[in-house]
Amino acid sequence: MIFNMQGVLQKRYELPATNGEGVLVVSANEFQAGMYLYSLIINGQEVSTKKMILSE
Repeated sequence: MIFNMQGVLQKRYELPATNGEGVLVVSANEFQAGMYLYSLIINGQEVSTKKMILSE
């Protein structure tokens, strides 16, 4: 899940079930320049949240 800095969900991605490995490519042109938070959720549990900065 990708959130803006106000905590509003911007985009949600569903990944296929795998053995714990996978790749997700996020296209920067889907978002405006700015700072975002992205979270990895596994089996309903938040595993990690990181910051993402997009520039023009």
